[in-house]
Amino acid sequence: MNQIIEQMPVVIHSLNIGFIQTLKLFFVTLIGAFPLGLVIAFGSISGFKPLSYLSRFLVWIIRGTPLMIQLLIIYYFPGLVLHNPVWGSGETGRFLAASVSFVLNYACYFSEIYRGGIQSVPVGQEEAGLVLGMTKSQIFFKITLLQMIKRIVPPMSNEIITLVKDTSLARIIALQEIIWAGQAFMKGSYGISGAIWPLFFTAVSYFQRHPDRPSGAAGKQAELFQVREGIHMAILETEHICKSFNHTEVLKDISFSLEKGQAVSIIGSSGSGKTTLLRCLNFLERPDRGVIRVGGNILFDSADPSTWQESAVRKKRLHFGLVFQSFNLFPQYTALENVMLAEELLASEQPDYKARKKEVHEEIRLHAESLLTQMGLENRMKNYPHQLSGGQQQRVAIARALALKPDILCFDEPTSALDPELTGEVLKVIKELAEQKTTMIIVTHEMAFARDVADHTIFMDEGAIIEQGDPLQVFENPKELRTKQFLSNIL
Repeated sequence: MNQIIEQMPVVIHSLNIGFIQTLKLFFVTLIGAFPLGLVIAFGSISGFKPLSYLSRFLVWIIRGTPLMIQLLIIYYFPGLVLHNPVWGSGETGRFLAASVSFVLNYACYFSEIYRGGIQSVPVGQEEAGLVLGMTKSQIFFKITLLQMIKRIVPPMSNEIITLVKDTSLARIIALQEIIWAGQAFMKGSYGISGAIWPLFFTAVSYFQRHPDRPSGAAGKQAELFQVREGIHMAILETEHICKSFNHTEVLKDISFSLEKGQAVSIIGSSGSGKTTLLRCLNFLERPDRGVIRVGGNILFDSADPSTWQESAVRKKRLHFGLVFQSFNLFPQYTALENVMLAEELLASEQPDYKARKKEVHEEIRLHAESLLTQMGLENRMKNYPHQLSGGQQQRVAIARALALKPDILCFDEPTSALDPELTGEVLKVIKELAEQKTTMIIVTHEMAFARDVADHTIFMDEGAIIEQGDPLQVFENPKELRTKQFLSNIL
C-alpha cells in the first residue's frame, strides 16, 4: 500500500504529460485538417479532371486503410527511402509523425463532409446568385457557405469526438510497441491486411450512394449600356438559337423579338424547351448557335468567342431578371435581406462605396422595402422564407428580381408550385407589372392568364416555335395543326 502511495506522484505526472501531449495532438490535427479538408473537397469537385481524380484517389486510400497503418508508414517509410531517419528517434519526432498522420487522415474524412455539405445545397441557390450578378466567390461566402455549415455540424461533431479517442490511442502506444509494430509491418504481417483494407472499403463504397450535383438540362438550373429609346424598337432579339444536351436537340432555330414594355407569354407542353430558352437568355446555359441582342447590342454570338467570356457574362446577366418556379430564396436571410443582398454586393464594388457606405445601405434598404410593399409584403419583411407561404415566397422572389432594375423580367412557370388560391396572388402581381409596362417573358401553363395579360404569345413544341402572334389570334384562331391539338387538350 505504501508503495502505491509512493508511486502516485509519478503516475499523476505521467498522466499529466500524456494529457498535455494528447491535447496538443488534438488541436494540431484540428488546425491542420479543417483547411486541408476544404482544399481536398474543392479538388474532388473541381471541373479540372486530373485534380478531381487525384483528390478522390487520396481520399480513397486514406479512408480505405487503418489509421495505425498510416502512422507506421509515415513514421518509417521516408527513412527507408532516404536511408536516414526523417522524424528523429525522440519524442518530438514521434509527435511530428503522428501529427502529419492525423492531419492527413482527418483532412480526408473532413473533405467528404465538406463535399457532402456543398453538394447538398440546392443548385438553384447558385443559379439564383448568378442571375443576380454575383461572382463565384460571393455566391460561396454569402450563400453556399452559410447553408453548408448548418448541414455539416452534426457529422463534423461526430468526427471530432472520434478524433479525441484516436489521439488518446496514439499517445498510449509506447516507443517499443511502435518499433515492434513497424518491424512486423515491414515484414508483411500487417502489410497484407493493409492491402486488404482498401479492397474492403471499395466494396462497401460500391453499395453507397454518393450524391453528386445534377448536370445537364434536368439538374441545372460587357459593360452595362443604356438601351436606346424608340417607338416599337425591339429591346430583345434572338436569332437562330440552338441548344443540345448529349446529342438531344432541345432548342431548334429559335428566333423572336420583344419590344420595350411588352409582355410575351410562352406556352407549350412540358419538355418543349421553354425553360431552356429562359436559361439561355439568362446565361445559365450557353447556346450552341445563335445571336442574342438587347437594345441593338450583341450580348451573345456563337461565332464570336469574345462574347462568351465569363468576366463579361456576369454583367450581361444584369439585363435580365429571372423568377424561378421553385423560388430559390436564400433561407438564411429574411425577405428584406433577400431583396437587398445582390444590390449591396454590386454597390460594394463601386469606388466611392466606403465613403458612402451608410448612405448607400439606407438607399438600398428603402428601395427593397418599397418593392416588398408593392408586392403586399410590408408586414413580412423580417420573416425568413420558411415562415412565408408559397405565394409570399414567390412575391419576394419577384421583388428580388426587380431590385436590380433589369431591362427584361423573366418568369419560369411562376405558379406551378402553388395551389389555386396562392396562384391568384402571384398572377395579380404579374398583371400589375404588365399594366405598368414592365418588359416581361412569361413561361406559363395558365392559359387564360397567357391570353389575357400578354401582348404576344409564342407556342413551342419539341424545341421549336410552332406559332406566334397576337394572343387572341393564337388562342382563338390558331393556324397550325399542332397548336390546335395542344389548345384543344388544355382549354
